[in-house]
Amino acid sequence: MSVGASAESVPGELRRGKMAGVRAHYREELAALEASTLAGLDLVTEQVDRTIEAVSHQDIELATRVIADDDRIDGRYLEVHQSTSPCSPCSRPWRATYG
Repeated sequence: MSVGASAESVPGELRRGKMAGVRAHYREELAALEASTLAGLDLVTEQVDRTIEAVSHQDIELATRVIADDDRIDGRYLEVHQSTSPCSPCSRPWRATYG
């Protein structure tokens, strides 16, 4: 408590400090989610390029690898989707403050 601060103002100051921490945590989670989403889009772009190449050259081996690698994209989709679900801490930053 600062000198001259009333006891009544302390809870408000603590709440504001806690909310600033919650906001910072929310921004960090959002940045991580954005990075994961963009990395997933990179996977999709690579997969489309390989698909076009496999079809253009009628390359069965490459087509087989494309199909096998599709699980990576599915996994990324699930990762991002679960991060944005209503049960995610990112979707309810108020829980850290108000329980």
